[in-house]
Amino acid sequence: MNPWVSVWFQPQKTALWVKNTQPFYGVVAVLCLYVVMSFISARVGTAIDSEALSSVEDLSGKHRLGRLIDTWLMPVMFLGVLYLVGRYLNGQATIKNITWVLVWSQLPVILLLIIALVLQLAGFEIHEPVFNNKISSSNGQVVIDPPQLQVNAHGFWYFLVSTLFLLWSFQILLSGTAAIQGITVKQALWWLTLAMIILMVVRLPVTLVLGDRDILDVFGLKGVVELG
Repeated sequence: MNPWVSVWFQPQKTALWVKNTQPFYGVVAVLCLYVVMSFISARVGTAIDSEALSSVEDLSGKHRLGRLIDTWLMPVMFLGVLYLVGRYLNGQATIKNITWVLVWSQLPVILLLIIALVLQLAGFEIHEPVFNNKISSSNGQVVIDPPQLQVNAHGFWYFLVSTLFLLWSFQILLSGTAAIQGITVKQALWWLTLAMIILMVVRLPVTLVLGDRDILDVFGLKGVVELG
């Protein structure tokens, strides 16, 4: 079995095969590819968008620390939380099995980074909000400017494409978790939900201390609308 191909369409079967044969197969290669593509994508995005460059330069120390935590610490914590949840609920997966599933579930994300890179180089404004309207508050009332809904075509289509690839990534994580833990996909969904809630609770005090996230991040609306 070639996991580079099968994991896209048969994640549960692939994860089970890897669990029984080579639990760490390809992890380093996929992880390096993810880090390299993330770095290139960030650099190109900053170079193309002068406004993004200014925003990066203006980041406070707290925001920089928040980014470092989200990039390096939170994935490791998520790995640990998934393992502990699995142990608590009598799962069968080892730490290597969980690492394999987490890393290989990023393949769709890597492909999305490549697509985003190509689109940015082609001049598409994919990281602009989906809606051009700004939401603000005046005298205690919510104000939308302009009042008529205005859609950013580039942002809208990229939002749809990115959602598809992110769901694909989650499907690999979900099915792979079910296989390595020896449970059903429905049970795996509950396990992942519990792990993500624990991670959110752990991240909340950091958010309150650093103030590096706004209300749009909390409700998953970052990149959809913009606060004025």
